[in-house]
Amino acid sequence: MRGTIVAVVALACLAASGAGAAAARHGAFHTPSGNIVCAWDLGDAGYAPYIRCDIRSGLRPAPARPRGCPHDIDFGQGLQLSAVPKRNERGSGTASVVCAGDTVLGERGPPLAYGSRFSRGGITCVSRATGLTCRNEAGRGFFLSRERWTVS
Repeated sequence: MRGTIVAVVALACLAASGAGAAAARHGAFHTPSGNIVCAWDLGDAGYAPYIRCDIRSGLRPAPARPRGCPHDIDFGQGLQLSAVPKRNERGSGTASVVCAGDTVLGERGPPLAYGSRFSRGGITCVSRATGLTCRNEAGRGFFLSRERWTVS
């Protein structure tokens, strides 16, 4: 849950600062269809880099409420993944369903063309017409599309 809270706080700071492509520590991209929008951050204050991808059409099938997600907080608007933590960094290095009271669907960034790759902070995402796959250096990650989603 701590990683989720940190991700929410960092994304809130990103939105409040109006930061965009000019900021080297965080940014956003979207799939060509515009259905998936991802916000990424290289981490700071001891937290590993992470990425969060929200999907306009919603996760299908709908996920169960994540363990530790308060009942007054939304969940299931997307998936998140942290990089494998380095020494003295906090983070789990695992993928999970988002538990947050916000969304990254309004973030602005360039499209990640089908067949293209995004790589920052030990996380790599590949955009395909069939969906988006993101993995960290340990091979953990997620797949996200209109029809289905998985975390591994």
